[in-house]
Amino acid sequence: MIRTLPRIPLPTIGIIVLILLVLAIVPPVRAATGTRTFTTVQDFSVCESHLQPTLTQVAVSAEADGEIGLLPKIGDDFAGTLIDPAYWTTGVYTSSINPSGSPPDVTVANGIVSVHSSNQSNLDGSYLRGSQVQSYGVTEGEITFSKGWYQHFGLAPPGFEDDFRFALFSTGEDKPGIYDSDTLYARVNNSDTEIKIPLGPIPTSAVRLRIEWTNVGGADLIRFYSEYNGTTYTRMDEISLASYIDPNKTFVQPLYVHLSNKSTDAQNQNQDPGPAWNLSANWIRILPYTAPSGSYTSCPIYAALNERQTWGPISFTKLATPPGGALTVEVRTSDDAINWSAFTPITSGATPSSPPGIYIQYRVTITRGTNPADSPRLTSISLGYTSQSVLAPHVAPSSGPMGTHFLFVGNGFTANTTLTVALDSKVLGTLPATSAGGFAFYIDSSNFNLGTHTATISGAGHTTISLPFSVTTGKPGPPAPGGTLTFQPKVRLHLPLMRR
Repeated sequence: MIRTLPRIPLPTIGIIVLILLVLAIVPPVRAATGTRTFTTVQDFSVCESHLQPTLTQVAVSAEADGEIGLLPKIGDDFAGTLIDPAYWTTGVYTSSINPSGSPPDVTVANGIVSVHSSNQSNLDGSYLRGSQVQSYGVTEGEITFSKGWYQHFGLAPPGFEDDFRFALFSTGEDKPGIYDSDTLYARVNNSDTEIKIPLGPIPTSAVRLRIEWTNVGGADLIRFYSEYNGTTYTRMDEISLASYIDPNKTFVQPLYVHLSNKSTDAQNQNQDPGPAWNLSANWIRILPYTAPSGSYTSCPIYAALNERQTWGPISFTKLATPPGGALTVEVRTSDDAINWSAFTPITSGATPSSPPGIYIQYRVTITRGTNPADSPRLTSISLGYTSQSVLAPHVAPSSGPMGTHFLFVGNGFTANTTLTVALDSKVLGTLPATSAGGFAFYIDSSNFNLGTHTATISGAGHTTISLPFSVTTGKPGPPAPGGTLTFQPKVRLHLPLMRR
């Protein structure tokens, strides 16, 4: 439960901002063992306290519901409901039936971007186009085609109309001997000659696709991949432009990533009646990864704030490591989330040699593969624990400079009763005892005066607990008259952990 305490005027205290963080300590009956599991974007992104995870040249993405990997050149999981203008533009194709351009029909919802087929007689199709010019590198995404005509994912010039340079996964139209409307094609054109290779039936669900554009021996080489197995893609086809390069029509910039649906419902109804012929993407990445290696350091994680744990076993899942790549996991422990043991490497399923502690923290270090467009990724981690001891009521740290978040933890009260909190003998308000009769909250000491302060907690089933703490740097002298004291909840109960 989270509760916001009322603003209470304190005429003898200056403006003090106190952040109360009510945290669940234990379930109704304290378990001797348990497991904390992290596997979603929410798990890897949000902490239970004012602290945050530390990401260095890595990113949290939603490709496998949640994963940690190296930071790509561009990566978009299409969260929210709006197109990110830093990455994309949208538009429609102008033609004789749409000379002025109607609004594009591109939407974002539930982590998917969709380019809709047109149901208007004057609309010739819409597109999502990357905002940056692409050169050699990799474009990949998880794409869902329908049987609509002229659906494309890959590299092309703006509008497709300025010239005919492109490297695309495409659907065709029903033209016997030229296109089969049920087939997905790999297509490349350098403004001179098109190479078109059938890859098989159009997939009926989302499929992970990759286009790799390199230069080998002075000639551009386009490779098309699919059927990702967690480590590598299966090469579907390879197209070399060496045999038909026109020196006046080179396969270079400006090319942009496109998700293009240049079709209309009227066209598609003729061949495959249905409700929609949309083209969509769950995510799109442009590679290589920006750095050869990076690291992720988690939030401080606890099982119960008044209990010291022996942590382990620890298990984690990673997408298989590509050639030349590496992914390592290390852990460390602490009683106050300030003073930590050394990081210790751990293999999946093992118990670390770290000493018992209230908190544990893990660090993931990732190194990309020999191919700079390949990298291992961590998709889940589970931290087992066994309770060692219930700690006496305490504040951590016991002293610190103004601005320190002091953590107050204790137990022994009657379960689910109301506790009263005071600071320096001034009643601040109330908070609920947990179902185990405990409490835990932070005080943000921003704007506190220099010196020793005392928080007292009182309630049914226990005498008053007094927990002194010292602010080692701050405003000297007594507080100024007037002002208010404000409680503000900061985090949620930790069961379940970190769900957004």
